[in-house]
This record gives sequence, structure tokens and C-alpha cells, in this order.
Amino acid sequence: MDLFSSDRVELGLRRYVEAVAAALGVGPEATFCELDSSASAYIALAEPLPGFPDRDVALLWDDAHGWSLCVETYSGEDLIVLAYLATTLLPEPETVVACVAEMRSRHKFQPPRLPPAYAFSELHERLLDYAH
Repeated sequence: MDLFSSDRVELGLRRYVEAVAAALGVGPEATFCELDSSASAYIALAEPLPGFPDRDVALLWDDAHGWSLCVETYSGEDLIVLAYLATTLLPEPETVVACVAEMRSRHKFQPPRLPPAYAFSELHERLLDYAH
């Protein structure tokens, strides 16, 4: 079975992203997620980051590396990844909030290290948990 062929998995991803957004104080209208050959999500954050006062900030999630904190470019190109947030693929929403708060306290960002790609053997089951 293809990991992303289930409507319930898609529902689980959408509910997980909405739970993270709600924990961050962001409404579902500021979120986007999609399932195709891979899974990804986007959450727009309202407040700028120190050092980037004129740039929009977002969280990105993908099924290989989890959450990353990003800033928008002025040219409409890909987002600039400032940091990867957690050590698990689907951290609890409160963990994402704590990571974002810690990132907001930074005034400088080192080039991020891309975490190793996560195996998504548990991703299907974890997303189904959010579908309930």
C-alpha cells in the first residue's frame, strides 16, 4: 500500500498541522498541506524573527526531515531554511511551540545542518492517530 493513498492519512496530516498551528496561536487559514508522492506542510507565522524584521516567517514540514523554520525571500524563490526544529518526524505540537520560541530568542542563525532523512515506517500510524 502506498503510504499516502489513504484519505485517513491525509485527514491525519491536516489535523496534525492544524494542531501545531493552533498551539502556535495561528488559524487553519494560515496552513497548507499536501500529499502527493511525498507529504509536506506549511504554516505561516505572524511575527517576524530577530534579524529578519521585513521577512515573512514560516514553518515547513516534510516527510523526510520534519519541521524547519524558514524566512521568505523577496524574489519569490524557495524559502531560506534557518533551522531544523526537532529530532522526531512528528513532534507533539507543544514541542514545536517550544522550538519556535527558542529560535525566536536567537539573534543569529548558523547555517542549518540537514538532519538525516527519517524513515517513515511509523508515519502512517502516527498520522492515522491524528485522524481520530
